[in-house]
Amino acid sequence: MATNKYTEIVDQVREMYIQGLSKRKISARLDIDQAQIGYILYVQLRIHEEYPRKSTGRHLLEGLPKEKINKIITLTNFGYNALEIANDQEMQARDVFKIVSEAKKKKLIKKVC
Repeated sequence: MATNKYTEIVDQVREMYIQGLSKRKISARLDIDQAQIGYILYVQLRIHEEYPRKSTGRHLLEGLPKEKINKIITLTNFGYNALEIANDQEMQARDVFKIVSEAKKKKLIKKVC
């Protein structure tokens, strides 16, 4: 039975990824090629399915309270930009932008001003 020479580090790679380290940082810490780290993460472990790094607008819409989403949509309808809304709602601007783009897809945004 052939074994992969990196089987003993799979658990370490998994833990580092879950902690938020990038492939490059994991590669540097373990002194292993980034391609091998990517193979371990995405092919062997398929970790991106369980712990996705990129959050989509749909996930944001499901995770936030309806009142907050309604306020973001209302502020957008009145012409406020994502940065102004993010400051008002104490969120990151990229999250507000994702919510706004998802709301536009669902035709929830109609500019008043």
